[in-house]
Amino acid sequence: MPISRAAALVLDGTRPSRFGEYTNLGLHYEHAVPLAVLFDLIRQVVTDGDAIKDLIESQYHTVWVTKAENEAIKFAGLISRMPDGWTSSDSWLARYEAAGLEL
Repeated sequence: MPISRAAALVLDGTRPSRFGEYTNLGLHYEHAVPLAVLFDLIRQVVTDGDAIKDLIESQYHTVWVTKAENEAIKFAGLISRMPDGWTSSDSWLARYEAAGLEL
């Protein structure tokens, strides 16, 4: 699972085996493309099983970021949406790029 550069510094080369260990270190688990956005994309192609599969494979990614980085995403207005003009053919990293985060 991808992690931000700042989250990697917090982990200092370790990779905990349990979810709670990450959160105890102040890290935040999130979906790179918010699920609300992914669900909206799926609704657009609901009758095409292959298109749904392709969307999930290309857009479903989870990421660990720091709580401060999560606040930067929130400040950018991107907690539950992608940047303006984003389409499913664009990078799933767009929210992080727009908020100035490095993965």
